Amino acid sequence: MGQRKGGSNLFEFFIIAGNVFTTKEHSLNQIYKGDMKRRNDGGFDITIDQDEDTASLETFLETYRVLASTTGAASKYEDGSTPSAGSSDVHIGWIGYHGKSTDVKVTYGVAEVDPTSGSFSTEDSKESRPTIILHSVAAPAATTVTKTLFSSSKVTQPGADKIIAISSLGKVDFLALPTA
Repeated sequence: MGQRKGGSNLFEFFIIAGNVFTTKEHSLNQIYKGDMKRRNDGGFDITIDQDEDTASLETFLETYRVLASTTGAASKYEDGSTPSAGSSDVHIGWIGYHGKSTDVKVTYGVAEVDPTSGSFSTEDSKESRPTIILHSVAAPAATTVTKTLFSSSKVTQPGADKIIAISSLGKVDFLALPTA
């Protein structure tokens, strides 16, 4: 296949309830650069350099940032359910769209938002560009991503729901561009 054109151009974040991605919690679509690094355990460390700097973004970060003070607390989803014991985070579901070829590389999984997310610098007349950092975590249970959650403006929605297997650290699929 040819070189993939375009970078990460959309990240969407979803509440996970009952082991299903449900309500879209936030979207980032003003992305300058997306960096998806594979860790030694097969998971992803995701850095999103983007320029949204809004109260909505800060509320999202305050809700989902993993803070050092929570270490040892029980894992929980936004709806308050606890899928597994021993974790110390609030999990969020993510779907990321990367590239603009005839097929789009799509990543998705369960993640924690790094406590340093929202860090930014300013310079002259340049916009403040808060950096968002995610760390994929092992799915505490088989988790469903309903096919209708995949952005129809970015890809042709898959024919069936996608399943993130228990303990999966994230998935990569290639989906076709939407048809006109």
